[in-house]
Amino acid sequence: MSAADRSNPTHATKYRRLSGAASILRRGGSLIACSFLMVVCCCGARAAEQAAKSNSPQKRIAWLTADELQRPTAMRITWAGTPLREALRNLSQSQRLAILLDRRVDPEQLVSLTLNGLSPAKAIERTAEGQKLGVALVGPLAYVGPPQQTRVIRTLAALRKQESQQLPAAAKQAVLASRATSWDDLATPNEILGALAAEAQVKLLGLEQIPHDLWAAATLPSMAWTDRLTVVAAQFGLTFKFDKTGRQVALVPISQKVQIERSYPGGANPTKLADGWKLRAPDAEILVADVRVIVRGLLEDHERLQPSKATPKPTNVAPAAAGKKVQTIKVDDISLESLLRQLEERLSIYFEYDQAALAAAGVPLSRAVSLDVKKATLDELLAAIFDPLNLKFAREGSTVTVTVPSK
Repeated sequence: MSAADRSNPTHATKYRRLSGAASILRRGGSLIACSFLMVVCCCGARAAEQAAKSNSPQKRIAWLTADELQRPTAMRITWAGTPLREALRNLSQSQRLAILLDRRVDPEQLVSLTLNGLSPAKAIERTAEGQKLGVALVGPLAYVGPPQQTRVIRTLAALRKQESQQLPAAAKQAVLASRATSWDDLATPNEILGALAAEAQVKLLGLEQIPHDLWAAATLPSMAWTDRLTVVAAQFGLTFKFDKTGRQVALVPISQKVQIERSYPGGANPTKLADGWKLRAPDAEILVADVRVIVRGLLEDHERLQPSKATPKPTNVAPAAAGKKVQTIKVDDISLESLLRQLEERLSIYFEYDQAALAAAGVPLSRAVSLDVKKATLDELLAAIFDPLNLKFAREGSTVTVTVPSK
């Protein structure tokens, strides 16, 4: 059971009683086992019914957004020997901060801490650090768990979103849909996963890897389906993979090396840029390839390499926003690679692509292209480049992922 929501004394007593029965069941005893299974079946049926109501209006809470989590507040909270689950519940309710505690964390460990004038994000970080735990902000959700898990979970979520961009349109829309999800006390992980599978209309494979467990009530804020599945599966050391249709999703173990690879323009001196980036992201793999810098690392490593928000931008650079007008651009017969590099420098965006896949589709980076757009939005500009080449693109922040359409 997660700590942030399992604070009701009645529920806590019920959980301890069921946990004890589970222990007896594991040791054997046919009569006790049969009795316990009857209880679990009844509880499971009730939890399944409740899980199906995950998007009901009465369960919706005005959680803070990802941006709001970073704003300082006037909070003053003091805990002295308070159980972790109670402390997190208090922080969640007082700050409207959505929190999910990993199932492997002891919710009864005691917290002694004062939080004063911090942002909600910094407050949950301090709380986790005091218990030798990690925290990762997956959008508007604070995921608290073992440091080795929280270290990679945002990267896992980003990778699954990136992979979903390759799916057929209907499947892509289903797995990127943002909704809130909730489950009631005594729900099992299989019931929660089953509800997620039903929502996206996918067949979930590998459920035999999920042990029986009883979880406390919890509410996840509005998040992409891929993010919600990520934070549930990760608690068992699992992530997931899509088949080509996007209608079968297999739970698989998290690999030992979790990385995102991105290619960045190297500017006038790629080697100097790479050397500076190695100091800013020492755990990432950074190498120079011709005039570009290749970075393989966690999502946080790539974020460390982004320009500071306080960094002044050239006056002639238009904001790279979908709804805002960019400058008029006209080029004739230049290579696709040169065009993309110019746009990266001019609009502070970054293109991701598989060079071999593009070449196999008949669109090598050396291909000559021409472009003539006037007062176009960023998305209109990108469409003008990639539509004639029969390529797809997807934007997430300042990153544009270019892919070959699936056949």
